[in-house]
Amino acid sequence: MSAPRSAVAVLDLASISVASGEPMSALCFRRFGRHALLEWSLRRLSEAALLDHVAIVGPKELEGEVLRCSLQGALWVPCDSKCAVERSLMVAEKLVAKWLIYTSPKCPFVDEILLDRMIGTGWKHPDADYVGYFSPTNPEFSLTSLGLVGEMCHRRALEKLASHSVDPKDLRTVAARVRGGADIFNCRLLPLPTALDNKELRFSLETAADWEHVDALLELSDDDADYRRLAEYSLEMGRIDRVKGDGSQAVGTPHWGLKVSAKAR
Repeated sequence: MSAPRSAVAVLDLASISVASGEPMSALCFRRFGRHALLEWSLRRLSEAALLDHVAIVGPKELEGEVLRCSLQGALWVPCDSKCAVERSLMVAEKLVAKWLIYTSPKCPFVDEILLDRMIGTGWKHPDADYVGYFSPTNPEFSLTSLGLVGEMCHRRALEKLASHSVDPKDLRTVAARVRGGADIFNCRLLPLPTALDNKELRFSLETAADWEHVDALLELSDDDADYRRLAEYSLEMGRIDRVKGDGSQAVGTPHWGLKVSAKAR
């Protein structure tokens, strides 16, 4: 039996991208700069101090492609189940995990500061079934499109979900199912940092324009830029794009200067 793990991140390659309707496996092996998108996700997750381990779960047919990637210590868990809850429970059982951490596999910039803040909150509130972020000023703000933050579910929440019949047509993630059952589950929400509480920000790769935007961010910042820097870069890029589109103003040089890798907490 594996040693107990308190917090384990799960990258589910069998999940469905609800926005595009295509499997995550069709996205995660696409090259993004020097690496596959899966490798970018793993790299950022490895920076979270309070994360014990990372597991990649998906159909056995993906094993060759997964193992060709640099897994950076992550565990590959082949699972052909079509049920997201069953896949998560397999990871929880294999790694004896108390908490499962879910992040967007479509975002190469998942932020370790925000992950550690969330995991720490879960440790302080063991009665919680779910911990995640919310926007204090924009109730309709999609944190899925933001991409930088994560969600976490206690193992007992998974077991509670598994005890109910699961609709095979339900394409929601495990975390979304738990979050949507506020009358059943004890959900604890953290306010999104002010720097990210802006509906213009999106770092998740949903469209071709998103890929171009995030690729430009990666070139402009560096691999380790924290969420504050990424938000600053993204908003400034959006301002420049609007000025270009307007055509009535000259576009100046961005004020950021040299690349920055500050990780202010």
